[in-house]
Amino acid sequence: MADEAAPGGSGEGVKEAVRQILDGIRKLGVGFVLIIAISSIRHIVRSLTWMLCFDGPERLRFWDALRGRLMGDALGNMVGFASALVSEPAKPAMIRDRVPLMAGLTAIAIENIFYAFSVFVSIFSGMALLLLSFDLPKPLRIAGQVTLIIIPFLVALLYLFVRRQYRFISGILGFLHRRGLPPKRPRFSQSDGYG
Repeated sequence: MADEAAPGGSGEGVKEAVRQILDGIRKLGVGFVLIIAISSIRHIVRSLTWMLCFDGPERLRFWDALRGRLMGDALGNMVGFASALVSEPAKPAMIRDRVPLMAGLTAIAIENIFYAFSVFVSIFSGMALLLLSFDLPKPLRIAGQVTLIIIPFLVALLYLFVRRQYRFISGILGFLHRRGLPPKRPRFSQSDGYG
């Protein structure tokens, strides 16, 4: 029994898992294609946004952006608990044959800032509508009110980062360079704004 479930055992466990997945897809029918299509829209839009965040001579083609995004997200999903810490830097690393790594990191950082703004606006709007439309239990109402208070502060903090152009990656590299690691600071191909 244990051999069947173990990868590399008799293979029966893997066959059973694949059969269950295929059964689930068959039950969804056309709905499965709809789910994939809706989920693809997010990746397509974020890939297009990433392309627009490049500054200077570097240009990222759509298929390269989508490829980097999907591979980075897949890697992040395999890691699990530290998904964003792995997937976001992995995206530009996956396409470093197309654009310089620092340019890709800078652009993905800018894209993530825009994405965070959109998430904050969505959460704020949804929570405001929820509080105005329904008579919620007291704990849920308090959580909603706290959310509505915190989100403007987070938006202001993001705005401050963008406005002041804090240099996270280049700041860390500069700190390491002053301490002798790495021996040479890499040349940046972009304005070093968020790199």
